Amino acid sequence: MKRPAAFVAATSASLCSMFAGCTADEGRPRHMPYAAVDEARAAADAAADRVAIPGDATSAHRTRDANVSTDAPPDAAGPREASTIVDASNPPACTDDAAAIPSDAVCILRIDGRAIDENGAPIAPHTLASACGPEQCAPGYTASDGAFAIPVGVHLDPSLYSVQLHVRPDRTAFYFALPKSAPGPVVDMGVLRVLRMPPHGPLLDVNPSGAAAQTLASGDVTLDVPDGVYVRLDVESNLAGDHGREFRALTIASNFIDEFADGVGGIRALYALEPFESSFEYPGAHPMPALVRLSFVNTASIAAGAAVDVLALGTYVYPEWVAPAALEKVASAHVSADGSSIELDPGEGLPHLTWIALRPS
Repeated sequence: MKRPAAFVAATSASLCSMFAGCTADEGRPRHMPYAAVDEARAAADAAADRVAIPGDATSAHRTRDANVSTDAPPDAAGPREASTIVDASNPPACTDDAAAIPSDAVCILRIDGRAIDENGAPIAPHTLASACGPEQCAPGYTASDGAFAIPVGVHLDPSLYSVQLHVRPDRTAFYFALPKSAPGPVVDMGVLRVLRMPPHGPLLDVNPSGAAAQTLASGDVTLDVPDGVYVRLDVESNLAGDHGREFRALTIASNFIDEFADGVGGIRALYALEPFESSFEYPGAHPMPALVRLSFVNTASIAAGAAVDVLALGTYVYPEWVAPAALEKVASAHVSADGSSIELDPGEGLPHLTWIALRPS
């Protein structure tokens, strides 16, 4: 487990050389989770030659993608494997400097969970799971039953940390917040679900000098980008090539909403958007944030003319906008007079793409 500065220093130069639109300032701490992911994947690749997948007859060279393992039937609750694919040996105690431990921090030795897909089947073995927050990131990997164990070994404030399954761009990325009052030393996240995104969508123009106005539609969501705006993609989208700049929207099934919006009342519609964690800006010597507009088909049947709160999922890439792993109100909207659509109010907009939730005001 390393501090974000160490991650960034080790990986920013190599990442920036791999894709267009990455400028010299891309080493700033906002990319900390991606640097952690890059280092973790490199370590996993090195270890794959000598570590077998527990409980799996195939070799550890199995590709880490978004395909679903068929080793267990949907919602199988068989015994969880004792170790992850790359066993980092769980720390026996928290060894960080006692003098620097915040008063609200607790010793976290390990974070456990199990990752499944929309059908309840475990996701592919050797999928990266990370636990990240403002101070550090730690990696773990799924086993053949979807279980993961992330070794930590330091004191954390659980309310500031979350777990993410790295299955983009073909499946949903979500920050699953740690229970705020988790006592440690082991935090059980339970079952975490990732969903398949639409396979394709219209391509965003990501010209660093700014593109002409763009209107793109996917599923129940339409995105309007003003003229002259640079769409700055996140690291993982850039690494995915053209697929990473496809605008894609997934309307979350109503029976899954509570799994993602736990504790946030009144949510009537929820959407996962790609490219996740992208941002919009007016380019120049001193780039300025740009706001884009979203509109939605009113599949939630909110009453015509009703006021609607627009909430967004906060990320560690842009923590100054919305608290990471939280759904917070970022804009206001209204249902159209005929009840068919939901439009942002005049002057409203969003500077980033992430998960979006709608609820009656």
